[in-house]
Amino acid sequence: MDLKGKLDAMKVERNKLKRIVDGMEKVERGNLEILFEE
Repeated sequence: MDLKGKLDAMKVERNKLKRIVDGMEKVERGNLEILFEE
């Protein structure tokens, strides 16, 4: 695997992780909003 391929793969992985983290934050925020509404 050449260097550019490695960098591209790392970028893809980082984007995946970022999406997972963003999703978790949305879920947590949603749960907090539900708690405060009750």
